[in-house]
Amino acid sequence: MTQQILELEIISEVSQSHLPIKRINHPTINWSALSKYRGILLAIFVLMCIIMPIIFAGYLTPHDPIGAMNLSNRHTPPFWLDGGTSAHPLGTDNLGRDILSRTLHGGQISLLVAFTSGTISAIVGIVLGMVGGYMGGLIDRILVGLTDIWLSFPFLVMALAVIATVGNSVFIMITLLSLMGWVHAARVTRGHTIQLIQSDYVQASLSYGASPFHIIRHHILPNVLNVNIIMWTFSIGMLVVIEGSLSFIGFGVSLGTPSWGSMLSEGQDYLRSAWWISVFPGSALMLTVLAVNFFGDSLQELNNHRFQ
Repeated sequence: MTQQILELEIISEVSQSHLPIKRINHPTINWSALSKYRGILLAIFVLMCIIMPIIFAGYLTPHDPIGAMNLSNRHTPPFWLDGGTSAHPLGTDNLGRDILSRTLHGGQISLLVAFTSGTISAIVGIVLGMVGGYMGGLIDRILVGLTDIWLSFPFLVMALAVIATVGNSVFIMITLLSLMGWVHAARVTRGHTIQLIQSDYVQASLSYGASPFHIIRHHILPNVLNVNIIMWTFSIGMLVVIEGSLSFIGFGVSLGTPSWGSMLSEGQDYLRSAWWISVFPGSALMLTVLAVNFFGDSLQELNNHRFQ
């Protein structure tokens, strides 16, 4: 009671002295603002559940995905079926190699090829698109003509010709897929760059004598990155499928190196007797592409909310 009387006296003195009374607000969570990020948070969680086991496959799988062959254990079913064992939770293939180890290590190859080639093609496309859109004139016409020629050329024919000539490896696969994807990023970036140059704030910067490097760095690049990041996420899923398709027909990574496409190819002859050889790497490929596309959709939706 005495404490309440003392607080009332302090408040009355402050009010008489015309000093503002500040209320201490405890930090609270803005759930309405956080709800806009539910999709992107869920997409990140799903991607982490897929990517983290693949990254740490060397610590999670005790079996060698390439050299651990044991013909006496060939076609061992998953552990929940008759004849299965916990030593090989997802079973073994026709050479007795562990499916779980090969699936996780194969994911490393597939994601490495897709992520690296997608990033390289995005960087090349953004740089060429900004240069062509900003400079205009002959440089822009050369870039437009080059992209038209490149889009009209069948990529699969070029990829098969190169691989048949120089062989297949991870480096060659990354190079080919990087050459395939830069065109789309360049065309989109060029169009956005032309629109941005005509905007009022860019024209104002030019009137004050801003250099081209300053315009590109501070006005054009931050704006074109939004749409290119979304395109980059979708391209990762597409490149995973393309790498798997080339590996399925034998034109992917080197023979013996596990990848999801090559595992699907190896197991196609055993779909009736040992379905797990193809089902598990195929499921991993499908779930990864779905998760990446879901992440891209969530990122696009979040980006649209920012400009509403």
